[in-house]
Amino acid sequence: MRHLDLIRILDESQSQAVRGKAEMMSVECDRILGQCHRRKKTLNKILDESRAWDNLRNALNIWLTEVQERVTSGSKIDAANEETLKQELKEIHEVAGTIDEMKLKMDELNKRGNALLDRYRADEGHNLSHATSKLNTLWSKFNDNVRIRRAVLEAALRARNDFHAALEQLETWMDGVDASLTQLNEATSNIQALKDSIKRKGWIEDEKNVRVDMDAHRDVIRSVEDMGSQLIHRVEDSKERERLGERLSHVSIRWRHLVGLADAIRLLLFHLTYL
Repeated sequence: MRHLDLIRILDESQSQAVRGKAEMMSVECDRILGQCHRRKKTLNKILDESRAWDNLRNALNIWLTEVQERVTSGSKIDAANEETLKQELKEIHEVAGTIDEMKLKMDELNKRGNALLDRYRADEGHNLSHATSKLNTLWSKFNDNVRIRRAVLEAALRARNDFHAALEQLETWMDGVDASLTQLNEATSNIQALKDSIKRKGWIEDEKNVRVDMDAHRDVIRSVEDMGSQLIHRVEDSKERERLGERLSHVSIRWRHLVGLADAIRLLLFHLTYL
């Protein structure tokens, strides 16, 4: 029965019993209408809050999907050259730089979701809770992937940088030894000067000092060669592997040259000493 019908009965009926029942039904109708209005207001509020939550969730989901793809689609570490690794690490840092901002949005999403669950648990609460949990799982996985990828890239670059740094230090040291041996070789190439016992004694001392220094660096040479060989074995990029191989080969050749020159000088000095 419609509310207008009840009003008409109250206006027209002469029966006290009918009017009494109509009044009771009118009160009940008003109560139900009040509940409907309140429910409508609640549903509209749920709709507005849910729409805001869903828009935020969609935006975060799209962003997470895109950056997750960037993080996980990187090059194979051993197959990438140094420049590629540096570029990928730069991109990872750029992604990591946005995490704090996006975390604020994740916090807002969770706050909105919890508020919806607290107030309207009976209204699709399970679906909302599931969607929130799914996005939080994706967020945690993304953060883990960023940390892991950054650590792997940094470790790979550090290994290569350590090798290059060790190689550069070794080459600098070789420059000094080469200069000392060249100077000593030129000085001892004069047979007449070698007959001067005072000069010869000084050159013998110089040769001894250089040899002690070279002996002390034999382990360093082997360590750098081993480090370089391992790195070359791991690197799959042909150009970088070739470049590393050439540098390592140059150091080995140069070391053999220095050892040979030092041996020749020593042999000459001590040969004349016992003449």
